[in-house]
This record gives sequence, structure tokens and C-alpha cells, in this order.
Amino acid sequence: MVIKCPVCDEENPDDAEECKACGSPLKENLPPEKKDVKSGKILLAIFVAIIVIIVAIVAAPFVYKNVSTHPTRDRDGDSIPDDKDAFPDDPTEWADNDNDGIGDNADPDDDNDGILDTFDVVPTHDAGVIVEIERLRIKDPVDGTKLFPKDTGQIFFMIYIDDIQIAQLPVEGPEELQVDKDYKINWESPPYNVPDDEAYHTIRIEMYDDDGLFGDELLDINEIDSSKLNSGKYLEINYYMGNEVGWEQTGVSDGSNDGNVLEKDGRIEYRITTVDVFA
Repeated sequence: MVIKCPVCDEENPDDAEECKACGSPLKENLPPEKKDVKSGKILLAIFVAIIVIIVAIVAAPFVYKNVSTHPTRDRDGDSIPDDKDAFPDDPTEWADNDNDGIGDNADPDDDNDGILDTFDVVPTHDAGVIVEIERLRIKDPVDGTKLFPKDTGQIFFMIYIDDIQIAQLPVEGPEELQVDKDYKINWESPPYNVPDDEAYHTIRIEMYDDDGLFGDELLDINEIDSSKLNSGKYLEINYYMGNEVGWEQTGVSDGSNDGNVLEKDGRIEYRITTVDVFA
């Protein structure tokens, strides 16, 4: 197809914009269909540009949020990622253990237990103690007579911390167990809140056989003291709290090791653990 110049009638290629003979512009002489194609392309380009702008405006808040909360982002430059930083815009603070709005570096009482961190043995938690009897064995017949001893006993424990009774285990009451048999029991006291400014606490474990109407008989689990007094039968431990939750002390005590053959003995394995009482 050719385009005639409106001035000199010279025939020009259909894609020419000026006449090759006289130099007159040929755009105005384009056929209608050519004009429509070019107009359509322009409109399409404008439409695409508008769509791109709208998408950018809508997506901008989501992109910003994603970038601003990216795990590796550290706005305050304290080397703690923002997603783990309780104060992402404060380079001097990054943790708030008791959620009181005061950073741990500035907070004089990180666990909000009323004891200043300077004097608090476990400053990041309101600490308590759990006492657990993990295993036991009744070493001697505890019921019946010497001639007709029974092969079972009704066993329970009393747990004391700093001379305060905190639990009877098991909580359901005495449990009938066979003599001279190992039991894995895992009887555990509830967490007991202790003064956090004291590093050591006295734990006392007493093992009993429930004799019903005849009362409760204290069994000997103290392997050191051979005294016939009660203090020579129960187990007393000077427990160190440690400086963090999870600190624990384990032990084994066998009353038959004290050499006193006249007592009714028991053997226990125990675990004492420092815990967060509000966890």
C-alpha cells in the first residue's frame, strides 16, 4: 500500500511520515484504520500504566509492613532482630521480662515480685520449689506382727519447706504398695513460692505407713543418723536455689544404711527443682 502526498501527488511507502519528493507531512493522510491502530496502542499503554499505579498504591502498605517486620531487620541497631526485640526503637533495651513496659536494663525488679534484682536469687522469675519422689522401696514389713507380717504397706509422704508443710503425697491419699519391691512413682508436690532473696531452703521429706486407727508410723529414710528419734528417720536437705529456673538437685537415701536394724526402713530417690511459680 502506498500513500499519495496531498501536495505533489508523489506516491510514498505506507510507513512514511514525510513525502520523499516535497517533504510535506503525510500523517494527516493516513487511512482511518491506521489511525485507529495507533490510537488503540496509546490507549492500551495508558490503561496498563493506570493499572500498575493502582497495584503499587494498594500493595505499598503490605510491602512496607513485611519489610519493617522482617526477622533480620534491626531498626535500633542493638543486634537484636525487631521480631525478638521488645523495644525495637530503643538501642538500650530489648527485653521486658515482667511485661510492665519498663525494659529489663532499667527495671530494678525484672520479675515484679517485690524483691529488687540486686537481692533476688532468681531475678527473672518469681521462683518456687517442687519436690518429687521419683522412686521408692519399702525395705521392711511395716504392718502385721513379727510372726505374721504383711507384705504390703499404706504409704504416703509429708513434704516440708522451711518447716512449713506444703504437700502430702500422693495427693489422693496413702497408696498400698508391696514390701521389698521397687516402684517408679513420680509423686510431685505443687510449686511452692519461696522468698527469692534467700538462696538456701530446708527441704524435709517424711515417709509414713498409714496404720489406720493406730495412727501413722514414720519410716526411716535417713541413711546417716541412726538415732531412734524422729529426726533420725526423716530426710532433711539444705537446698540451694541456683540462679535460674530449672536448677535442680537429685539424690538417693536408704534408711537401712544407718546400721539400726530395729527400725522399719525405706529407700527413696528424689528430685528438687527451682521453678517459676506462675509458669
